[in-house]
Amino acid sequence: MRMHTKLIARTVLLLGTGWFAACNSYIDDEPNVVLEIETLTSPPVSGSINTVTGECIFTIVNASALFKNKPKNALAGSSVAPFNDIVLQRVSIDYVWDDGAALSGVIFGVSGTVPSGGQVASQFPLVNATVLNSGVTPRDGHTAQLSITAYGMTVAGEPVVGRPFTGGNLSINSCI
Repeated sequence: MRMHTKLIARTVLLLGTGWFAACNSYIDDEPNVVLEIETLTSPPVSGSINTVTGECIFTIVNASALFKNKPKNALAGSSVAPFNDIVLQRVSIDYVWDDGAALSGVIFGVSGTVPSGGQVASQFPLVNATVLNSGVTPRDGHTAQLSITAYGMTVAGEPVVGRPFTGGNLSINSCI
């Protein structure tokens, strides 16, 4: 009889330990939603010569992008799961210029909240003075192929890294 009691006690202890470990571990380390940039409108950067200093002055207009929050399953996209909404934080842009020069990892802030299963338009700059003056020569008169990665966080607190958007082009008008 004592042997059966020990066997039952050990079985219960092992089951309890397994249940406790399963309840306190991650089932899925990734969020239930995917962030994508659906479209990008990229206005050209205009350049003009300052008549007093002779410097090239650039005028930058923000780009407009449509961000989509695509659920991985039916429950992630339902209206009862607002914790899957994505709060946009920043974009990282990589440039490959027409003269072969490359620049990667330039960060710009972006704002907005993309509802689960929905979309939102937001604006952000594609360049700054550092990018325009990178390389041996200024970037006026050049074009660049862009790769843009969006970053955000679900309302539940899970970080989200978007799929890279590679369909963007940026034109910098010549100052001359």
